Amino acid sequence: MRVGKKYYFCKLLTYSLAMLTPTRRISILTGLLLLIAGQAAAWELETGGLRYRPVGLDEVAVVPRIEAGRNTYRDTIVIPETVYRNDVTYRVTAIADSAFFGSDVAELQIPNSVTRIGRYAMANTFSLASVTLPMGLTEISEGALAGSDIESVALPEGVGYIGLGAFEDCLRLRTVMLPYTLRYIDDYAFDGCNNLFEIYCAAETPPLLGDDALPETAAALDLILADRRAVNAWQADPYFDDHNRFSLWTNEDITNPETIPVDTRNLATLTLGQGLGWRVYAPSGELIAVTAADHYHLPVGQIPATYVVAATNLINEAEQATPITIHLPLAPIDPDGVARPDPVIIAIDGVIHIEGDNYGTWTRIYDVYGQLHYERPSVDGIVPGLQQGRVYIVVVGNYAKKIIL
Repeated sequence: MRVGKKYYFCKLLTYSLAMLTPTRRISILTGLLLLIAGQAAAWELETGGLRYRPVGLDEVAVVPRIEAGRNTYRDTIVIPETVYRNDVTYRVTAIADSAFFGSDVAELQIPNSVTRIGRYAMANTFSLASVTLPMGLTEISEGALAGSDIESVALPEGVGYIGLGAFEDCLRLRTVMLPYTLRYIDDYAFDGCNNLFEIYCAAETPPLLGDDALPETAAALDLILADRRAVNAWQADPYFDDHNRFSLWTNEDITNPETIPVDTRNLATLTLGQGLGWRVYAPSGELIAVTAADHYHLPVGQIPATYVVAATNLINEAEQATPITIHLPLAPIDPDGVARPDPVIIAIDGVIHIEGDNYGTWTRIYDVYGQLHYERPSVDGIVPGLQQGRVYIVVVGNYAKKIIL
């Protein structure tokens, strides 16, 4: 059953829940109660369209944004690594239980500062087409993406455990890429993913499986493995040697497309997709993302920076990677050739208000000593939480303005 999409909450709490096993019933109720009740905290911070609560001395978690009983997150969300409150920098290290549950978020990019994603964090997000998971993740939590509309997903190296019902009833899911570190797939993890037709797995030996961990697909599910030795190891497991359920293949070559479109109107958006996985390398050569998302978003800075993007299936990587140079446009010009006006930056009642063009870059706010107090992908709106009575330099794209709170 696809939680919440076929039935309203009242039916889930009566007839539908009665049809589930006790373990799954408790799990779903827990997720719903967390969404409704939230978690007690000393304070909340809302900035850049996201709401946060503290989870440590200098750490925060993204939490649900509930208005009129509904989680109001929507569209594309690029979560920052840091947020600011009262001159304190907080690292975003967690996505809380049910943070995006039932929302209308369409794309979600989670930064590498996040090390924990809570239960049901992205469950029942019926608009969610793609997600980029953080590199430091070690497990996919219970029900994390259950009932979402993702079509392909790549789990970063380091993930060893896929939790109870993690991808349950993802009806559009077709391709899954699993890392070599995977050791266990829990009960119902991919149950109901009946359109899943291929799994790439870099693990040399098959992971342990819970009950109904993999779906009953109409045709044999393709398992693409690293090499013949891995195929032999998987075939030694009677479960995977069932030719009616699985078809085992060795790794296939993979190539990069000749071009990768880049849109710099709002951040630098790389158009990826194509049913492939991707590795993204920073100018330093550091691997910063493994994703199967349709898009990946990079910051646009004053100094050109060259990233490298390589197609991958987590087993093999394209030999000819594609370098992508990201730089701030020299002049703010609309597609019709008309110069765009500067943004409007004003202070009202101790809050900075920003309206107008962001030039496809980030908003950064400094004090007169050069200390960074705020950094976010540019959005129209307000910047609360800065100490009043101070002078700040607000930089939006290539436009800067001094302002007094």
